[in-house]
Amino acid sequence: MGAADLHCHTTYSDGHAGPYDLARMAWASGLEALAITDHDTVDHFDESAEACATFGLTWIPGIELSAEVPPPAGVEGPARSVHLIGLFVSDADPSLRRELDRLRTARRDRALAMVAKVNDMGGAIDPEQLLVTAGAAPLGRPHVARAMVEAGLVPTVGRAFADYLGEGGPAYLPKGALGPVRAVELIRGAGGAAVLAHPTWGGVDQALLDAMCTAGLAGIESPREAYEPDAARVWHRVATRRDLVVTRGTDFHGAAQSATMGADCSQDDVVDELRSRAGGEVSQWKDQPNGSRRSPGSWSPARGPSRAASWWSTPTSRSSAGGPHRTSSWTTPTSPVRTPRSARPQVPC
Repeated sequence: MGAADLHCHTTYSDGHAGPYDLARMAWASGLEALAITDHDTVDHFDESAEACATFGLTWIPGIELSAEVPPPAGVEGPARSVHLIGLFVSDADPSLRRELDRLRTARRDRALAMVAKVNDMGGAIDPEQLLVTAGAAPLGRPHVARAMVEAGLVPTVGRAFADYLGEGGPAYLPKGALGPVRAVELIRGAGGAAVLAHPTWGGVDQALLDAMCTAGLAGIESPREAYEPDAARVWHRVATRRDLVVTRGTDFHGAAQSATMGADCSQDDVVDELRSRAGGEVSQWKDQPNGSRRSPGSWSPARGPSRAASWWSTPTSRSSAGGPHRTSSWTTPTSPVRTPRSARPQVPC
């Protein structure tokens, strides 16, 4: 297996492309593996596995959990947002399923309440139409932002967040998400490896990071060096001190986003190390003040067999017993012609 994008989204959450479109783009970009990490849902697993198999990609089951940290006692202000990527998770874990059901309801109620606030300020967004547009995806702020653009209230999704929907904005409401430590525990309980996503976007301080490490955090997603070189260096040092895997992913959402599929990817040793840390027992971590650098495969306290082993999917189709699938806008070819690896575009990683 070669390069892997470990962070991307489809129409099952707030992406602009379905799993087959995403797999096709990953294949065309020269990737060998793909983790689709839709927000707070595993409903895409069957279709994602089949899409990756169609294009000869290794499928890595994934999710991105939304978490929040409330402000300290006596301090006013919005909760801090923290996102955790779970890789190699099982969609059959009952604890994860229960939390995802709760999060879906909370996201829907929050989005509709934010629509009401926008409408109170002079907007004219139809909440029923918003639910239809979201379809089976968990309703969230990106759907509200797009509706505001379509209604002519703001010129772009970015302005909708900056002026109304972002933390502290006049239409903002806290999402009532779970805590980051609990998110790590849920991912590990589902046999997965937990990775702190886009660390510069949230409110992660040293105490919280230490607590997540104690709960079994496996890695930190690197800020993109092309845009945040200083932040990337800082977070690489942070990961080294705590013996965390540094991962890379594009957070690709589709054509409307600036990220390019395959522009930031992880290699075999990173993926293998994450797989080795998935599930199992939580090992005690120790701060490494001198920047101890272990080789990718050497971090292995006795953890027992990884429950994620059966989820490490080489290109094979997954059973469709999980219920109805959403159909991607791209039609699945019955006999895809795969270009030899040597003739495919190579990803600069």
